[in-house]
Parts: sequence; C-alpha cells; structure tokens
Amino acid sequence: MWRDPTPPEWLALIAGLKPALRLLRDPRRARAEAAAAARRGFAVALHDLGDRTIVYVARTPAAARALHALEGQALPGPTLRDRFDPAPHRALGAALGFPACCVEAFVARIARGADVTATGARAHEDFIAASEAAARSRRLDARANVFAIDRTSGWLSHVPCAFDCAPSLAYADRVIAAATAHDAAGAAVLRARLVSPVAIAPDGTRAAPADAPADACVLAFGDPA
Repeated sequence: MWRDPTPPEWLALIAGLKPALRLLRDPRRARAEAAAAARRGFAVALHDLGDRTIVYVARTPAAARALHALEGQALPGPTLRDRFDPAPHRALGAALGFPACCVEAFVARIARGADVTATGARAHEDFIAASEAAARSRRLDARANVFAIDRTSGWLSHVPCAFDCAPSLAYADRVIAAATAHDAAGAAVLRARLVSPVAIAPDGTRAAPADAPADACVLAFGDPA
C-alpha cells in the first residue's frame, strides 16, 4: 500500500504555500513530528491535552508561540465563560492560512457547540461539518474532500465551508502541484482515493454509501480532471 512519508500539509508548508501547521497527535507521535520539524529548520511549540498533544509548526519561534497562545485563548478553560468569543478562533484560522469563509463556517459551528446541529440535535462534528458543507455546495469537488473513507489526509488541512469553495480549491490546486512535483505517482494515488464516495453517519462512522444508515450524509465527489 502506498503511503507518502510527506503528507500534503507538510508539502504545503515546505513549499511556502502555508504559513504554519496545527497537528493533533498522540503524545509519542507528537514528539516525533516535532523533532522532524526541528530538523527541517522549523520552530515548534507543543500544547499538552493529556492523551493528545497539539503540535504547532511555524517558520519562527515567535509565530509558533503565537499559535500556542491563541489556542490557549480558544480552548475551553476550567471555568465556563460568560459568552463565546470568536476572536481567537478567527485569529488562529488566519495564522494557519485558512480561508476566511471557512473560518467563519467553523466559528458558527462551535459557537452553538461542535456536536450540535443547526436544529439543536446532537451528532458527531464530522457529520455536522460535512452535512453543512454539502448543503452549501453546488457540486462536490474531490479536491476539497477532507472526509476520505480511510481517513487519508486530503489536499486541504481545513474543513471547507463548501466543497466548491473557490479559495479552498485554489489552495488545493497549489498543493496538488507541489505534491505532483514531489511524487507524481503518489499524488495520483491520493487523487484516486479522494474521489471515492463516502457516507458519514451521525455518530461519525464512515463507510461506503451502500453500507451506511439511511440518515448518513452521503458525499459523492466528482473528479475535476
């Protein structure tokens, strides 16, 4: 089975297409990835969440520290806040190079609760994000697929506001070009994987559409090529 040791988001960072990375990993992998980033000359900051660790990778120590600080403002604290503050989320999204429209869609979801639908029902955040992005889309472009059935990393490192979001697709095209220059065969394999249809159940389970429950969000992506 093909597995590119340099995922698309890393290629984007190395190629200068993305200003920084935010990686959620188990602690052991986080330390390994942080060490790999340092060997490449990038600055790193870590945020320990217990069983998971967030790794921030940036071009300067100041930028890595700024990401860490913004995350600290955005994450829930030990006491409930009087109201939701979207500012640190917007700043963090901008610092990671995400399109403003996609950041706003994310902010709208977490403002009501990441696992709360627009009608107030409970569901997995992937189901909600995919359903809302699909509802905004006139077409489901595989370049914007971040919900691969095998959880393969896609061209984007953010959840798009829509699967035909113009800024997201423009960014994906630049990452595809970098990936193709790095490993043309590997890029072709990834493109084929991302075209595969996927169904996401309300509990977040991913499966082929034929094997999914009736209330699943079915994403039948089209290949722009």
